[in-house]
Amino acid sequence: MEVVKNKERRWRDVRAKLKPLLDLGDIWIAALDGLALNHLGYRALAKVTVALSESTQDERTYARELRKELAEALDSKKQALQPFHWRLEFPDVFYQTDGSPRPEGQCGFDAVLGNPPYVSTHTSSEQAWRRGLEARVGYLEDTYVHFTEQGLTLLRPGGLIGFIVSDTFFTLESKRRMRQWLQQCRLLCLGQCDPFEATVDAAIFVARMEPISDGTSLLFIQARHENEPNTPEQDLPKVYLREFTLPESTSVRHVQHGCLNLHVAPISIYRTALNQSFFEPSPPALALYHRFNDAVKRLVGEWWERIETSTKFAENEQEIREYQRSLTPGDVTLVGLIAEGAQGMRTANNGRFIGYLEGTAQAREIQSKRELWTRKWLSNARVKRAFLRLLAQNGGDQAQPTSNVPAWEACVEPLKAKFHARNELGFGRTDLYRVVRRSLLAGPDDFRFAFEQRKAELLALWQSERQLSGFWEEHRLLPGSQQTRRYFRTATELSGADFCQLSQELVAWLELENEGRTKQRPSRPRIPRDALGFRSSEYYSDPADASRIATIYNGLSGRGQWVPFRKGDPEGNRWVDNEPLFINWSKESVDWLSTAPEARWQGHKLFLTPGVTWTAVANHVAMKARHQDSCIFDADSMRLTPRIGVLDPLTFLALMNSHLLSFMKMKFIKHTQKWEIGDLRLLPLTMPTPEQASQLANLAKSAIAAKRVSFGDNTPPNELVAFTRELTEDLRAQAPAYLKPDAQGLLLPTASDCLKIIELMVNWEAEKLYGVEGLGPFDDF
Repeated sequence: MEVVKNKERRWRDVRAKLKPLLDLGDIWIAALDGLALNHLGYRALAKVTVALSESTQDERTYARELRKELAEALDSKKQALQPFHWRLEFPDVFYQTDGSPRPEGQCGFDAVLGNPPYVSTHTSSEQAWRRGLEARVGYLEDTYVHFTEQGLTLLRPGGLIGFIVSDTFFTLESKRRMRQWLQQCRLLCLGQCDPFEATVDAAIFVARMEPISDGTSLLFIQARHENEPNTPEQDLPKVYLREFTLPESTSVRHVQHGCLNLHVAPISIYRTALNQSFFEPSPPALALYHRFNDAVKRLVGEWWERIETSTKFAENEQEIREYQRSLTPGDVTLVGLIAEGAQGMRTANNGRFIGYLEGTAQAREIQSKRELWTRKWLSNARVKRAFLRLLAQNGGDQAQPTSNVPAWEACVEPLKAKFHARNELGFGRTDLYRVVRRSLLAGPDDFRFAFEQRKAELLALWQSERQLSGFWEEHRLLPGSQQTRRYFRTATELSGADFCQLSQELVAWLELENEGRTKQRPSRPRIPRDALGFRSSEYYSDPADASRIATIYNGLSGRGQWVPFRKGDPEGNRWVDNEPLFINWSKESVDWLSTAPEARWQGHKLFLTPGVTWTAVANHVAMKARHQDSCIFDADSMRLTPRIGVLDPLTFLALMNSHLLSFMKMKFIKHTQKWEIGDLRLLPLTMPTPEQASQLANLAKSAIAAKRVSFGDNTPPNELVAFTRELTEDLRAQAPAYLKPDAQGLLLPTASDCLKIIELMVNWEAEKLYGVEGLGPFDDF
């Protein structure tokens, strides 16, 4: 006991001697977190705290007043931050007995073990430590990244660190610094595991703090297996690092140990991987790594800054189009180089603009709700008076309020402006109330009518706009025409081709005219683009596309005014959704949606084109991509639209739904449950031959047909079953073993069974296209 007490007394003496330094460390941390203290004030406090005998009386007086002034704020910071100074709390680890620093090879802990908290930057926004931490280390990341850096900082050369953390650091760009730290150490062991009953996917690493070469090997342990008996807690204790000699090597060795997949791999494959990502070096992953890593890195280095956002894609569109024309079958490119990406708009009021098609189950549900809503309104005296007045104004029958549906619908928005939507009117946040008549759906004739109206409107404006007079005075032939500009100034009607050519000439003239004015007479006012009358990104260059452009930016004013609308699919369907939604695309609606500050007018360039969307969150399953016919899409429906003539949207859909592309996204690009547009742009894409593209497109059509049948009675038509049986015979005869259908799948009693066979064939065709046939399975997500 005397020995223990003596140690306690000695430690109290040590703490007393350390206290000035601890106090100074607290002040330093508080200053990083915003304590009102500049560098001169800190120097004064430091001098009187640790070198009092060397300070002057004036310095002592100033420091005393400053400390008094800061006392309350400093105490508050210390309570909130609870500073901990490792080198002072463990002085024997970092200093020799005489107080001098330990030599470099002896300074630090022999080992650091940790299971840090998995707190993300998104969920720590209210934490007091954020500002001081960011000021100290220069960045802000998920807490486990900071704990890892701290652990490495505290380690002595040759020391060992072992942590269990979230495995998001394997691929996320924001955590690249953590991968670089580990790839500079001797990473002895790296593994994926699920030790917690939580949604967190975890990883372990053990590293030694010492320099390495590219040939240095590590042991990768895969302890995570979906849908299989999994007992890593029994198998892991039997795995000892000493059983695995890790020689300098450029090859990879694979060992199966119980439920564990073990791989001995050189660190070089990670140092040279795209974004230096970590991945399980399984045979399927290595096959893709060796085939595509160098090509993808080259393409990313050359193009990424020009395609990473829809804005940058648009800015570099001409170069991208030239590149697309150069592609031939077999070339490796990036998804982001053949498909434009965009998020759609937000209406700010879906109920006002969107409805379900009549005759659908959703429309019938609205009809039932309409009766319930009406009864609720009539039971409230204030709402009843307003409702009946509005109904009469719109031509409805007060005795039968729901008999005239258009009159009833016309009452809703004024009621929502006056009464509480949920409490008084009974509308939920996502409730729609409009039913769309089939007779009001827009078709090609309605789009052409919109263009004819817009063409006449713009031509009249150009002919009368005084600021454009200089354009008409130039006696030049219009390219591709036998007529001069002056001729078109008095023309009353133009062909679509002449109109598009005239439109481009006017835009080019305006740019040159303004450039000349700036150089020659800077004081002369520039001609605003508004003089041309175009809206937003309205631009006419292709007569075949002019009707679509006119419809997007000016709306429909003929008979049909409703067009398909698509938003995110909460059901998470693959191939196609089951939402028969339409949006009112009248001129009045477009005027509001494109200018109202409440709405978000974006993605409009790709409106009314076919493309591919997907479910934004899908955990440990393949991507859930869906085809979108020509439509308006909203912000919850991220979209990739391949260039027509480069890749058919249905071919693209089949590839996006193949296991192969999901495998590559999860292994090499982003190992999380989020499927974001920027990540999909990075996927490699092998350009198909016409025959391969046609085969994939036909499979996508059949998959869509099967999916649509599954939404109904689930009885597949004979044509679908016959087509699927042909696929079954090919799969059984020639496909890799892991892509052969099982006995149950051969019966094809339901559309879902047909879909499973079609998806097997999609996976097979994708493997053949990418040159990795039979090297799978590629179903580890």
